[in-house]
Amino acid sequence: MIAAGERTGIAAARTGAGSRRRFVSRVRRGVGKRFQRAAIATVPVAARIRDRLRIRVLQPLLELALTRHWGTRSAERAVRHIAFDSVTEPAMRAAERRAVTIPASFAAELTRRSAVAARCTQTLPDWWVNDKVRARSVAERAGFPLPALYGENIPFSQIDFSRPCVIKPPSAAGSNGVFIVRDSESIIDVKRRCRYDSLDELRAAVDALRSRDIRRDGGWIVEEYIGSGEGIVPIDLKFYTFYGMVGLVLALDRNAKVTRFCFRGRDGVLCHTGKYEGRAGYRPFGGCEIDEETFEAVEALSAMVPAPFVRIDLLKGAERLYFGEFTPRPGGYHLFNKRTDRLLGDLFLDAEARLNADWIASRWN
Repeated sequence: MIAAGERTGIAAARTGAGSRRRFVSRVRRGVGKRFQRAAIATVPVAARIRDRLRIRVLQPLLELALTRHWGTRSAERAVRHIAFDSVTEPAMRAAERRAVTIPASFAAELTRRSAVAARCTQTLPDWWVNDKVRARSVAERAGFPLPALYGENIPFSQIDFSRPCVIKPPSAAGSNGVFIVRDSESIIDVKRRCRYDSLDELRAAVDALRSRDIRRDGGWIVEEYIGSGEGIVPIDLKFYTFYGMVGLVLALDRNAKVTRFCFRGRDGVLCHTGKYEGRAGYRPFGGCEIDEETFEAVEALSAMVPAPFVRIDLLKGAERLYFGEFTPRPGGYHLFNKRTDRLLGDLFLDAEARLNADWIASRWN
């Protein structure tokens, strides 16, 4: 038996512990709010410093390089490190007159494209195919092999797990909500790279997704599971395409504890892009060889989407490649190094120019 005095002491200790926890929580919230206010106050200061540097240093140097008697190569080296928003009207006219190309930025172009999509009253083509059901119809017209579709917009409670399948939301990105169900005791969460041993664990993971609004309405796409001889999760081949041209290919292997990645150019040569390099949980590998026939098929599919850029994701099966999805805005598109960002930015602008030329030819001629 616990004496009355001891019970009082225990209650007081619990009350004191609870008070200390509440006090620490209030202090943390206060520090967090002060840090947030300080960070917000720093933004306009940094913006003003950037603007002053651009107006007083970068713009005069750029105009000097382009409007004076510098050689063309010297002018090109000068503008190589200048962003679009640092170019003045006189400098732009001089660049056009001297045939000096102002370098583009893939990250800036995708940000601008996203801003246009948010303002547009109609869905842009690259975002229209972001829906996985629509994407399948486009790939099917192009003749791409597709995993068999077992159902679409199916509530989780009505999914038939008696056969191997893949379930995914219609429009979530970054493999969020994608599960490989080989059987009721072998389930893979592709995003989190973890295994579930029962449908109850899968149901709990799905409930967690609903709480994060990844899958609010309960509808799922159920597809055939594409087996691969290299692991449970098929290797992803992600083609960065620019209206009929492939600029870069990313291969991702999610079968190990760390995600293995590999970048290749259109010529098939391995390249360093800065993305994922040195990042925890990622490790480079040799990737997969891609034949010319695959490149041509992907470029033909890309030309069917009238947009400057869309990423086309394929799945590497045991015997052939299968279409996965279109991605209008890849995650981490700002993580490329400067060289790759400029290269992909130039491809974006070239594709936009071809797209405009096709539109003008069809509407005005």
